[in-house]
Amino acid sequence: MNEILNLWSFVIQENQVLNLNLHPMQKMINQARLQDALEDTSVICVNKVGIDLNLIVNHDHMHILLSFISGFGPRKAKKFIQMIKKSGGRITTRG
Repeated sequence: MNEILNLWSFVIQENQVLNLNLHPMQKMINQARLQDALEDTSVICVNKVGIDLNLIVNHDHMHILLSFISGFGPRKAKKFIQMIKKSGGRITTRG
């Protein structure tokens, strides 16, 4: 998941995931709709699998996964990571 989502960009012209050959006819559909469908699927997958917040905070290449957690997005994920790093870089409790 991490490798595929590192190709992701929320700007459709920069989204390299759209260049992956997933189906022979994928270039015939609206790319914005395809991006929305892939984003929805990515959110479902990341939420089903789950993430290790401490691992993500300490590894920059994994930050994108947090953007696909329900209720987050790129701005909230970035702010969350900054907040955790300011407070010591580790989450020790759930509360």
